[in-house]
Amino acid sequence: MAKDPSKAFNQDGSLNEDAVAALSKALSTADKATFSYLEFRLAAKQLIALGQDQKQAFESVFTTAATIGVDRESLALSAEAYLSTLDTEHEKFSQAMEKRLTAGVEADQAKIDKVIAAIEKLTAQKAAITAKLEDAEAKKIELEEALKNVQERVTDKGKHMIAAYKVMRAEIENDFKGMTTSYE
Repeated sequence: MAKDPSKAFNQDGSLNEDAVAALSKALSTADKATFSYLEFRLAAKQLIALGQDQKQAFESVFTTAATIGVDRESLALSAEAYLSTLDTEHEKFSQAMEKRLTAGVEADQAKIDKVIAAIEKLTAQKAAITAKLEDAEAKKIELEEALKNVQERVTDKGKHMIAAYKVMRAEIENDFKGMTTSYE
């Protein structure tokens, strides 16, 4: 008879295959007898599938086991060994899962904390850049106003210069004409 524990359990496929495979691997280490609880279970399942009730199936398998020198007590001890192995595997898994969850949570929290710190740093940099942009914008406006004032003063001074030039030129021309014209 096959000694693959996964064939004795999850025959309807309702359990997760990976979980059954992991537990079956552990259970296969507990199977030391030639006819153990595992073979008992498989034989009983086959008889139940053929229409026998559990009591009839168990009695038939006990009878067959007795013919090869395996009694109820040795089958019960075999079942206890399977239970012990299963419990040990469950404990190992629980501890590993707890460790993984704890380590995973700590590692993930560290990643989150790092991202939060980066966000805070970038936010501070953004605030500093925004302040610098506001200062630069204010400086630009100030310089534009100063330039506009300079342009207005230069233009205004230019208008006055042209006006003075025209008047002075006209007066000098007028005087020149008067000087070069004879008064006879």
